[in-house]
Amino acid sequence: MDDDKKEVSERILSNLKKIQESKGGRCEGCGYESRDADFFECEFCGGQLCTYCDNMTDDFKFICRECIKSMDLTVNDLQFEVDGAGRSFF
Repeated sequence: MDDDKKEVSERILSNLKKIQESKGGRCEGCGYESRDADFFECEFCGGQLCTYCDNMTDDFKFICRECIKSMDLTVNDLQFEVDGAGRSFF
């Protein structure tokens, strides 16, 4: 496995471990409350994300709405157009 793929794989596994360790409650990032929500951090600003408000860049980094807006990203830069609660990112 080349270094770039290994780095991405390690980052994804690290984030999946963080998701596994925290479940349920109200998201500080979007305010959505759910018993099955998983929580983790935006890889750009460190803000809280949940499984209902997260998005990912094309290089598989978790990103929040605020960073999407501040970086002027478009649908072509991200993995999803809507979040897990059906809210549009754009």
